[in-house]
Amino acid sequence: MVDRLVRLRSVCSPTNSFDSFRSTHLRIGDVISLYAPDSRGENNNICGHEGFLSTLGLVDERCVVVEGHGNLQSPPETFRDCLFRICPINRYSAQKQLWMEQKRLQYSNSNSSSDSFIDEEMLIRVEIAAEKEREQNRNDYTKMLGNIVQYGSSIQLLHVKSDKYLTMQKNSPARQERNAMRVYLDKLGNEGSWFFVEPAYKHVSLGDNVMSGERITLVSFTSNNSNISSVGPKLQLHLSNHRLTDHKNCWEVNCLNEQTEWQAHVFLQYDENMTENVKSGDVLRLFHADQQTFLTLDSEPKNIQNDRVFLRLTNRPSATDATSSRALWEIQVFNREMPLRGGALTWRKFVRFKHLATDQYLTVLPIDKEIKNNEELINKKANNTKNILSYNSTTFIQFRSIPSQPETENPTYILIPKRSEDPCRDEDILFMLDPCTKVQTKESRVPINSYVRFQHVKTCTWLHSTNPQLKSNLYYSSKNEKGWVKVICEPYKIDKEAFSLSPVVPNEVRDLDFANDACKALHQFVDLIKSGKQICKEIIKSTTQLLIDCIYFVTGIQQNNQIMIDPLKILNFEPLRDRQKLLREQGVLAQIFDLQKAPFLPRQGIGEVHPLLSAPAELNEPRNECFLKMFQLSYSLLLYSQCGYRKNQEFLAEKFDHIQEHIGFNLLAEETMTAVLHNNPKLLEKYVKIPHVERFVELVRNNRCGKFLFYLADLCVSRGKLIKKFKN
Repeated sequence: MVDRLVRLRSVCSPTNSFDSFRSTHLRIGDVISLYAPDSRGENNNICGHEGFLSTLGLVDERCVVVEGHGNLQSPPETFRDCLFRICPINRYSAQKQLWMEQKRLQYSNSNSSSDSFIDEEMLIRVEIAAEKEREQNRNDYTKMLGNIVQYGSSIQLLHVKSDKYLTMQKNSPARQERNAMRVYLDKLGNEGSWFFVEPAYKHVSLGDNVMSGERITLVSFTSNNSNISSVGPKLQLHLSNHRLTDHKNCWEVNCLNEQTEWQAHVFLQYDENMTENVKSGDVLRLFHADQQTFLTLDSEPKNIQNDRVFLRLTNRPSATDATSSRALWEIQVFNREMPLRGGALTWRKFVRFKHLATDQYLTVLPIDKEIKNNEELINKKANNTKNILSYNSTTFIQFRSIPSQPETENPTYILIPKRSEDPCRDEDILFMLDPCTKVQTKESRVPINSYVRFQHVKTCTWLHSTNPQLKSNLYYSSKNEKGWVKVICEPYKIDKEAFSLSPVVPNEVRDLDFANDACKALHQFVDLIKSGKQICKEIIKSTTQLLIDCIYFVTGIQQNNQIMIDPLKILNFEPLRDRQKLLREQGVLAQIFDLQKAPFLPRQGIGEVHPLLSAPAELNEPRNECFLKMFQLSYSLLLYSQCGYRKNQEFLAEKFDHIQEHIGFNLLAEETMTAVLHNNPKLLEKYVKIPHVERFVELVRNNRCGKFLFYLADLCVSRGKLIKKFKN
């Protein structure tokens, strides 16, 4: 074994290789990253053609390598997009039969076939068989957990963030490199998700154990299952030289019979990836035990450019119920020598806290008059300067670096957010955990739900809450917000200043990731419309599908690829309040309104560029059918997002003037508006104005359609009582 390690160390380049003497075997259950080194050669003149296998977020199923997006010494900022778990191959025979029966039943129902009863009985039997097969797959994973991966063995790669399998779609060409096969992320996986692990070099043979840091090739099982030991290029996971048309900094990943070497680096070992311990990549809520509040990062309502870290007071009877997507923090275990390594958190290790919604890190800032004056001056100048901000951009004040030696005897710091360019080398964002109970050794792992105190490493100060009774200790307070309490750091420890490390279920994290990615994708599409550039069919199709996915997301409909459900005709569903809240908090609903405004606004470009549409009536023309579909889907999404949720209803009610412009053009705007107001007298009194009612009266007179009369009744009558101001 030692001879092989020495040989491996001499073969690999010193800049790209992992230190083999600290390496480990790859095992089933390990979480890894895959890095494609730069394959410069005679036929490759592309500089910097390397990077981590990554994705474009939860709203896009394509796999890519992003140019300049991290390296082996400094992982990318969105390293969660690059993590995969090694799994044994699953069986799919019963699942495949289930898909065929679902298609057959759908076809027979659409044609009113007499065999539908027989098809339903067969479908029930196949569903039972498919469930047993899934249970057997779970049992096989448990049995094989920890087994060493060997060259020549077959595996599946589960993308951790999306919980989908890396899959090759046979007989489907890639979007850019047409002679290659398409690679994407699939929710359930299929036989295209099976890959052989083969060595990239001849000094390693089939049957040897695979070690972390070694270069491997991932050969598709579907096209090469006849003879895995055959000589010559095989269809394998391939980094293409073709860039994506809509993401110019991304190279396509597909399957082609050209060799691409991938370095597999362990992020979490299988025995570290346990739910009872805190580990790198975990998402937590930090609950202050004494104040009964969550540590939160949010923007001030009066000045969205200022992000604050605070303890949010609540009026709820149970403080633990006051959960928010703004209070989610990702744990990153600091590893100076191996930046790509995560691992389980121990009491001796340093840790970083990354805010999940904004990608900012916790750090501290000295409190003194000079910095306060500088902050006020910079803010004053920023307010007088016209800035074009993106939907989630933030203006950050560049403070001086934290002094290693305090200038005063007992310095005080304040907790703030920071966007770090290189988190692996940034000492300002490192913290240590101090246990509130006795532990055996400092090498003991930190249990989940344990109470800890936080110490900032560089300043040796401890996190303390402030007195919420003093107004000077509040960033913000209002009728809806009880108070945002400041958090400071002082050089002495107080026993009561303890936080609970409360775990967050993976599905809640994925919901937040989906909402964030959806907001980014919608924002990019709106910017494309405003830019005056040509909008291709592929982008329109992907945006339409995104709106459909958002509808399924908020209604909780489990969409099946084999049975299509009309997103405009979903009637029986249970509103998911947490997801409704996410769409508002993460800006998805705001982007929907921007999307509805963009086609009617002047566009940028050389000379005068007219809007895409001059009036809503043009949406009903055949040439604008794609935009008509978008508007109908967007209003359906607004309709579903407000069902039974008061805050979203108020958010939509503030946009009634905008919605009124689209009433009467078959865009589902009138259905959305009246659904918000149905039996809601407070909103009727506060937000509905005379012009809104007059518009519906005009529609009743001109169209003589019964549905507009019902809509008018919803505006004038609530719970059987007439609204007095609309009597005339």
